[in-house]
Amino acid sequence: MSKGTKPIIWCFWPWSGMWSMGKGAGTSICYRSLEAMLDAGYEVHLFAKNDGLSRREESCEGIHVHRFNVPMGELIHSLQNFIGKVKPFRIINITVLQILYYLLYTSAEMQLGIREGKKRQPSLIYAFSTYDVLSVFLLSRRFNVPNITRLFGIWEGQLILKSPSQTIFKWQTALAFLIPSTYLIITDDGTQGDKVAQKFAVSAGRLRFWRNGVDINACSLDSNPELLLNKLGIPQSTKIVLTASRLDTWKRLDRVIGAVPYVASEIENVLFVILGDGNEKGNLEKLAHSLGVEKSVRFTGIIPNKTVPEFMKAADIFVSTNDLSNVSNGLLEAMSCGKCIVTLDTGDTKKLIQNNITGKLVPTGEEEKIVKGLADAIVNVLKDDKLRAKLGENARKYAEENFYSWEERMNMELELVEEARKERKRG
Repeated sequence: MSKGTKPIIWCFWPWSGMWSMGKGAGTSICYRSLEAMLDAGYEVHLFAKNDGLSRREESCEGIHVHRFNVPMGELIHSLQNFIGKVKPFRIINITVLQILYYLLYTSAEMQLGIREGKKRQPSLIYAFSTYDVLSVFLLSRRFNVPNITRLFGIWEGQLILKSPSQTIFKWQTALAFLIPSTYLIITDDGTQGDKVAQKFAVSAGRLRFWRNGVDINACSLDSNPELLLNKLGIPQSTKIVLTASRLDTWKRLDRVIGAVPYVASEIENVLFVILGDGNEKGNLEKLAHSLGVEKSVRFTGIIPNKTVPEFMKAADIFVSTNDLSNVSNGLLEAMSCGKCIVTLDTGDTKKLIQNNITGKLVPTGEEEKIVKGLADAIVNVLKDDKLRAKLGENARKYAEENFYSWEERMNMELELVEEARKERKRG
């Protein structure tokens, strides 16, 4: 593409930054998507809520960033937090306040998009969340360009599948499927987005159900885990149980902390290393203290993505205990690194982790039984070196045979972008 004639892609999303846990840390799929578009010769414009980020930081990414303010946004969130604590009034939070915020958010995005479109129109528009679907659809019709809806898993999908009446309360998720788009991309993260798409009669030609990519060779690069352990003051003989995620309530890391007392009583020199940060960190630290296991748990805080493979190499096992699904980026990376996995049988996790073949799959049920089952599985693989090595090797083999590299995954997205643009030209 010659200079000055680059096709323009508009990307709309509700988050403050391009990374989930600060630049270079956390989920990378959003930034990787924008970076791939830039590398392919597109002019990329990001539309996001105003959060006070400096223009210097934004311009370093090579992406044109446009910020908008949601009228009364802070007031509505304050009311939601207050009303959400009063059970009889929660329906107001679910319906009235959510709809009000959604409409104000959509209006603010629309106004900004119309202003920017008067300067130079886009070639394609992306909606990166359920918040952005309506505005992106309306703007695509205004400028007569294709639109793509991009959903990173369907966290409310299982509620919709189990109880059709929940569709009313999960109206925002439902709209993402019902509002027309040229293509609908859903991350295959085990939350069964493909089944939700079927429920809403999304055509197979429109749907793309893709797993995130991984750096399959990240743990093959030269790095010495002993240096990391020495830096952290961890003895070489320590058995390391690793988790890697944002510390949010739905990640259910309280289950991991709950398993520590039994594991520590059975395994000498064991340390649970918790990578990441989030709102639940304080509660998890208090839980570890109340159980008297704070010396057996290490919270690292935010870790740059490039450093995560070093922790993976140093770990003996990787644990994930999410409620809805455990097909997270962390689990994919751990499998790619040949780690023994211990996780819960939630969502479509069993498609990747087959019990005693590619890892240990703990049944769900009552919380007490989940924690006990988790602790038993961890102790089992830490005591059995051969089993741990075998499960890790099988996990690595599965990753090599079934996972996309990031380059492959981004090429799939770029090919879809080109196909969407071609379809609009043919139309």
